[in-house]
Amino acid sequence: MVADHEPGAAARSSRRTFLPTALTGAVAAGVGVLAGSRPWLTAPSRAGSEVALVLGRGSQVPLAVSLGLVALAAWGVLLVTRGKVRRLAAVLGVLAAVGVLALTVRAWWSVREVVRDDLAGRGLDDVSVHPTWWYAVAVVAAGLSLAAFSLAWRWLPTWPEMGRRYDAPGVPADSAVLGDADSLDLWKALDEGRDPTEGS
Repeated sequence: MVADHEPGAAARSSRRTFLPTALTGAVAAGVGVLAGSRPWLTAPSRAGSEVALVLGRGSQVPLAVSLGLVALAAWGVLLVTRGKVRRLAAVLGVLAAVGVLALTVRAWWSVREVVRDDLAGRGLDDVSVHPTWWYAVAVVAAGLSLAAFSLAWRWLPTWPEMGRRYDAPGVPADSAVLGDADSLDLWKALDEGRDPTEGS
């Protein structure tokens, strides 16, 4: 008897994880996009406007921002779909989150090298650059996004789904009944406040 109740308890537990996981994942993806569009490197204020120009242009990773938007869109698709489409959205989200995390971590070396080379080409090779707190936010957000998508993939089968009444309109189940009725009679029944499909 106890074993029969365990699957139901597990399903209820997984349903309770739906809102926190989805909210965490969506917020993390959104914050990651915001952080990815901000400068990830800074320099002493005395370095001058030319250094600020280089940092503002070269300390971002556009592909990380693009993949972050894909992850954010995947949450939207995941919330309003069912079945295989939902699973595909979760897979796409995992891949996008992995890409964002990899690019963000790699930027610790790659972006700094690009900026240093650019500064050296301008005769400013003595300027030291350091990560901003936006970079730390981007790393944390990418990690949270990946964790949320991974949990979503695991718990999707037990998560609640949007009802079929929200699907795109198709052929109604009682189309045969409606097909026999005259369109004028349908409008007349609606004017009188009656359901034209009742009693047919």
